[in-house]
Amino acid sequence: MPTILKHKVLFYKNISGKEVIISFIELFPNKIVLKIKSDLRLLEEYGLSLLFTSKVKKIKEYSNLFELRIKSSIQIRLFFVFFKPNIFLIVHGFVKKTNKTPHREIQVAINRLKEFDN
Repeated sequence: MPTILKHKVLFYKNISGKEVIISFIELFPNKIVLKIKSDLRLLEEYGLSLLFTSKVKKIKEYSNLFELRIKSSIQIRLFFVFFKPNIFLIVHGFVKKTNKTPHREIQVAINRLKEFDN
């Protein structure tokens, strides 16, 4: 029996309509893309209950910002927010190269979120 997904994942588009998150994901080899899609499926199925795992982490300084942690041959992070009931909006993605999340990456996510507040 197929899994009934409890949440929906949407992807940020910039003002001109470009799907920057989809473009970011498509840059990777097929094996990594499959891993990203698998982890996004987990987010759709389990939502914020993944906070109790190593898959999702809350960004402490911001009330509604989380990161989906995709571990493969490289470390990929997708920032997302709980946008509406049962909807997650992925606003930014990057390849993590250091132990600490660079502030500039968080700032990109925050700036994209501000577009929705206007």
